Amino acid sequence: MTAVIAFFAFGSADGQSIDAGAHIGLGLPFGDIGNVYDPGFSWNVFGLYNVNDQISAGLEIGGTTFAGEIVDVNFTLTEILVVGNYIFLESDQLRVGGGLGAGFYANEGEGEIGVSPRVFGQYMVTENIGLSAQIPVNFLFVEYININYAGFRVGAFYRFDM
Repeated sequence: MTAVIAFFAFGSADGQSIDAGAHIGLGLPFGDIGNVYDPGFSWNVFGLYNVNDQISAGLEIGGTTFAGEIVDVNFTLTEILVVGNYIFLESDQLRVGGGLGAGFYANEGEGEIGVSPRVFGQYMVTENIGLSAQIPVNFLFVEYININYAGFRVGAFYRFDM
């Protein structure tokens, strides 16, 4: 965590920025948990350091709760991910890209490691305020069960110029 803070604090130069924002949306389970749980609520907060016009890196903290389909028990995962993104389409106001998150997923004190490839889009409403949408697909590395789910999230962010 100290390295991330130092990176944001001291790694700045002209043209670089930090995006901070939040998303809310839908979590769609698939694999083994898709047979037991219904779609649920998904959210995250994030901070991204825009290294240049095409590359960003940061931290994402969020969660997804699925409702029980067979039994009346909810299943909640908390996500703490380090994220790297690459912009492959950019105009004055619109950016579209893909990325990869990797990190820790927790459920009732049990933790697992996983990855989260994603696609996303950003639309700048003003110079510093933007709207964002992302579709992350989460794959957890669990020995006996497939805990996989996709998210469809929309949100907003503020861009701090450095």
